[in-house]
Amino acid sequence: MNARSWSLVGVFSGLLFAYAWFFTEWLRPEPIQISSQIRASILQPKFGRGPVTLRRTNSQTGTVEAVIQTNVVGAVDKGRRARLPQWGEIGDAPGGVANVTFTLDAPYELTSLRVQDVPADGSAPRVLWDLVGKSVPMSSLLYGRIPQGMRAVKTNGVAIPLSPGAPYRLIVEAGRRLGTNAFTTRALSNP
Repeated sequence: MNARSWSLVGVFSGLLFAYAWFFTEWLRPEPIQISSQIRASILQPKFGRGPVTLRRTNSQTGTVEAVIQTNVVGAVDKGRRARLPQWGEIGDAPGGVANVTFTLDAPYELTSLRVQDVPADGSAPRVLWDLVGKSVPMSSLLYGRIPQGMRAVKTNGVAIPLSPGAPYRLIVEAGRRLGTNAFTTRALSNP
């Protein structure tokens, strides 16, 4: 092959790559799939069983009660023991609305997270919660709770309260991957 043939092969390869990049989905990563749930209350996770009271009634002196711990972990190699996350107190969502939780299709190290409203009149959306950084690998998050490793761009880390029934959009990025989710919330009913 001469120089002219090599240059034609290079041009053809460049055009083929440009076509694949701009006009197909072959080189783009899959979008992040997100589902949202409205939760009126969120309870702390309880792993294992709590202490159990054992009653012995066949003894000569009467009833003897002893407390047995059933959730005590035996001697396990500390390198193999999984550490549980520190959850802290989970209160009501800001603004008197139900909490909104988001579940991702796989654990991701998020680099950007933004919640914005969706105005009906077509005006520019208002950003309610904007975080950047690199989070620990996570597959779920709660509106208003900053994931470990991320920091707020504005609003000093406090999420602006949501309005019940208004449409919102969550936009997350993990490197080159991007995902969006449209959601609403509802007002908390007084018991």
